Amino acid sequence: MIRFTGYTHDEPIPVNIPYRAVYDEELTLALGDAIGALVCAVGAARGKDLSDDPEELRWMKEFLIGFALLAIGEARSVIMLLSDGLSRHARVHMRALFEYELRVKLLAKEPRRALEVRDSIAFEMRKVGYGLGGSPETTEQQIAEALGITDASKIIGTKESDAFGGTVRSQMKDEIWPERRYFGSFAGMSWVSHGSILAIREVSRAVRDAGSDLLRCAADDGNGNDWLHHAAWILLKLTGLTQEHFGIEVPGAQAAAARLVRANQRLGIVTKAHEAAAEDALAARQAKNDTL
Repeated sequence: MIRFTGYTHDEPIPVNIPYRAVYDEELTLALGDAIGALVCAVGAARGKDLSDDPEELRWMKEFLIGFALLAIGEARSVIMLLSDGLSRHARVHMRALFEYELRVKLLAKEPRRALEVRDSIAFEMRKVGYGLGGSPETTEQQIAEALGITDASKIIGTKESDAFGGTVRSQMKDEIWPERRYFGSFAGMSWVSHGSILAIREVSRAVRDAGSDLLRCAADDGNGNDWLHHAAWILLKLTGLTQEHFGIEVPGAQAAAARLVRANQRLGIVTKAHEAAAEDALAARQAKNDTL
């Protein structure tokens, strides 16, 4: 069945993150530290026995570790691409990190949702299995194995997106600026990977005056430091949630956060004005909700 915990192991998990500091070196190091912290958190969580937890809480924790492992891989992809100045092509990996963060947030806020997400595997595996021409018997066996049951025929499930609350845009309805969050962390981050006409326009503008630096201009969107900063904070948030839900302590997480704060103070990626605007937006939303 889908499970990441309950394993006994004593060997350390090596974390080897080669990089070149094409963008800010302190931010690059901070992302490396954040990756290391989340690897440590996942390693500790895998040794936990969740058999006494309520079903919805147990599945929420398993999904947390699953998303954490995916996030580690995406963050390593980000740091690898940024080490060669490929910030425009790192955006699709940032989109993945933003989406993992959102999904974990939704699950942590409403653990009961984890059971709907669990059962969505039946719907999604049938759609893929039948679409690829697989036999119903094999597909049903694979669903039963994933759920840890003997007979999956009565598990209908829903679309995975519905289990999380609808489209990604709908899932973001409680964010500070839902539309800005949707276009800034999801839709707009997909232009290059989808070969959108908007990506063609973007690259055309980037290489307009390029000469021998054509490839650098085409690959670099000028936001490398932003992606390093945001990726590191997402991993540290996942580390914090893992510490909270599994009752563990992760050495180095606080030091990585402090390094990020120092770098941000120097570079101004998130300014006091940004923070004040977010606080005002939250206060306005709360005032609006209070009048309803």
